[in-house]
Amino acid sequence: MLNNTVEKLEFAVRPRPNHAESAQGFLLRLAVSNGRYELSKLAEAIDYKYKPSSFVLGGADVESFLLALSGALRLSGHDLVSSFSMSIDIEDNRRAVNEIRLPTPKVCPSCMIHDDSRYIKEPWEYAHHTHCEEHNVVLVDRCPRCTEPLSWNGDIFQGCSCCGYRWESYQTVTQSLPIYQTICNELTDLELKEYLAALYQNLIFVSRPFDLSFDKFKQLPKDLINIPYLFELAFQLTISDEAKADWEEMRLSHFKADTNLNSLDDHSLQVLAQLPSSNVSTGFLKDKAQSKPEQCMLPIRQRVMVSSLRIRNSDSVRDYQYQISLGRAAKLLGVDKKTINALVELDLVSAYSGSVASRARIVSGSSVAKLISMIIEHSLNIDNQEDKLISLKELMKGLPYFNCDLSSLVMLIVTNKCQTYLDKKNTFSIPYLFVNREEIAFHLEQYFVESIRYDLSRNKLQQLCILKPHQFIELKNTFNLQETGPVASLAKLNPVQISSFFEQHILINRWAKIAGVKLRSVIQFLKCEPDITSNSILEHQDIYIYEKSDELFDSLTRYLIYHKGEVHFLANICI
Repeated sequence: MLNNTVEKLEFAVRPRPNHAESAQGFLLRLAVSNGRYELSKLAEAIDYKYKPSSFVLGGADVESFLLALSGALRLSGHDLVSSFSMSIDIEDNRRAVNEIRLPTPKVCPSCMIHDDSRYIKEPWEYAHHTHCEEHNVVLVDRCPRCTEPLSWNGDIFQGCSCCGYRWESYQTVTQSLPIYQTICNELTDLELKEYLAALYQNLIFVSRPFDLSFDKFKQLPKDLINIPYLFELAFQLTISDEAKADWEEMRLSHFKADTNLNSLDDHSLQVLAQLPSSNVSTGFLKDKAQSKPEQCMLPIRQRVMVSSLRIRNSDSVRDYQYQISLGRAAKLLGVDKKTINALVELDLVSAYSGSVASRARIVSGSSVAKLISMIIEHSLNIDNQEDKLISLKELMKGLPYFNCDLSSLVMLIVTNKCQTYLDKKNTFSIPYLFVNREEIAFHLEQYFVESIRYDLSRNKLQQLCILKPHQFIELKNTFNLQETGPVASLAKLNPVQISSFFEQHILINRWAKIAGVKLRSVIQFLKCEPDITSNSILEHQDIYIYEKSDELFDSLTRYLIYHKGEVHFLANICI
């Protein structure tokens, strides 16, 4: 509530908004007319607790500020607020840019040297409005002398507040208005929204043409350079499918020559080269765009045009090009986002920020390419070896039997330099890699024994052993496997004891399940084998335990040959 003194306050000079005048520009002009050169001073004059959004049309607080200001201008609040109705709303989760106004002002020097046109027009605040349509000159966003960006300061109506340069000294050069700007006057409201959504999406692409992925922005970065040139390029992509195809081909050629990406196959490179769809139909522009712009050369890559999150979590500017989203990394490897997070935790893939649960984790695309290189460094064609091989997709079904997941399986393949096999007809995808059954079975069993040295609940271990609750209790009591924990279902077995048990024994219940054979059939076969003796102390509970030995492995191999015709320690139906 304003006090009585403030309520009676009137400004000595009370200008009225001009046609299409910027709300922020009007407030600054009002401030200057009354001896104040900053918007904050204007708010202080009426004892208003301002926010940055108090001065910007579309800001959360601007309407409240205008209403509070109206009395001092002898205007109704409604009349003042309705004077600034021009706004282009393209906010949408699909868009690359939600707020298309630039945070720094632009002016036409020709407008600024005449009293009747010395004000900032609202269209100038939009990034794509790069020229003054009255004087056909490029709008200025930084001082021509000292190159400092213009700011929302009262000096802007006369010149530069940093070096004292004045607009009267500016040598204007008239030129044709760009079609990307003038076409806006020919579009309906819906067409304009669709057009600008696509245009700003493409502005992101052309600003950093060789990035592996692109960001969405609430508002465009402050320090963009050569904006008219960027919009010429963006306009080409917006109206021409041919131009888009040319850009994607250019990106593909660049990626193929990049040594950081040389392990990616053609399909993966093509996926990276594709420009994301804007999900906007701009077919109506084909008729309205009377002439196609000349083909432009590539822009100098903008240092910015990446999100502040990427900047904050990167070691160098060069990193930006190779940063990709969690989803893009998952697509390159053919896995889900959960697996990518797990690969990051295992140091097989590098990420720039965020925890496992982070929705904004940034992944290093070059580290993904390096992982692919390590996996397929000495890969062979499948040829006629399919009976000895198993795909990772098949293995994934049975990894829980080894207390393992897909990320840990990839780690085993990389660290043990397992031979991988590729079907040359298919593109690279981790689930469709093949490995040797016998080799991977050996590494998985080693992993299982090692993994149970760490915290593992009794229920989880019971499932891994393929035992029922009463059987597991018998096993635990018979071998004096100690457990600790406040709740029986959450109790942990002594990791040293349980790991030692599996290092010395084979639990045939578990082996039969993994091999995909019937338990009774295996036991009957082993009972007929010479020099093979079971630990029969738990057979009355249908628990079959044998000490590890070369003779036992030979017998199990013979069993698989006799009953399955092949040595498949990892069964398709189970794994």
